[in-house]
Amino acid sequence: MDTSEINSMDELKKYISNNNYLSRLYYYVTFYNDNKNGRWIHKKKAKTIRFGHKSDGELNQVDIDIYKDEGMLHCHSEGARHYTCKFDLKDHADEELILKMLYVWEAHFKN
Repeated sequence: MDTSEINSMDELKKYISNNNYLSRLYYYVTFYNDNKNGRWIHKKKAKTIRFGHKSDGELNQVDIDIYKDEGMLHCHSEGARHYTCKFDLKDHADEELILKMLYVWEAHFKN
């Protein structure tokens, strides 16, 4: 599992590596400088982080888009299903925001 882009995110690495399912996936996280308020408004990417277990297919990929006001997670193997969460970007570090999106995803399956 490649964790070179999240070396300083110990809690995130621990959370993913301790979960058999999550540790088999490849994560593509994009942070945006804008709110997610309009579908057709061009969004400016602030940065991208990639980590996890890269494989030949795209089915193991999880896209996480983090805007100033909302996050969205999409696991390719689940088809068109998206998971969203509202938050204030100013109040959280990158690692916390990624973990929050993973918690939202996980909570869906526990209910």
